[in-house]
Amino acid sequence: MRHVCINIILYADDILLLSPSIEDLQQLIHVCESAINSLGLQFNYKKSVCMRVGSRHLVDCDNIKTLNGNVLV
Repeated sequence: MRHVCINIILYADDILLLSPSIEDLQQLIHVCESAINSLGLQFNYKKSVCMRVGSRHLVDCDNIKTLNGNVLV
C-alpha cells in the first residue's frame, strides 16, 4: 500500500500473514510463533490454514510447519 510492504494484519485475536512465497511464509510463521511464545501464549496450529491466491490458487501449500513440527493445512 503506497509503496509500503504489509505482511501482517492483526484484528482482535486473529493474525493474517501475507507473503510472496512459501519460503517467506514459513519464516513469517516462525517469527510470529516465537513472539507469541515469548508472551506466554500458544500458537494454535489446528485453527490455522494456508491459502494461495492468484494463478496458482489450486496448488496446495507444501508442508508449512510450526516450530514444533506441526503441519498447517
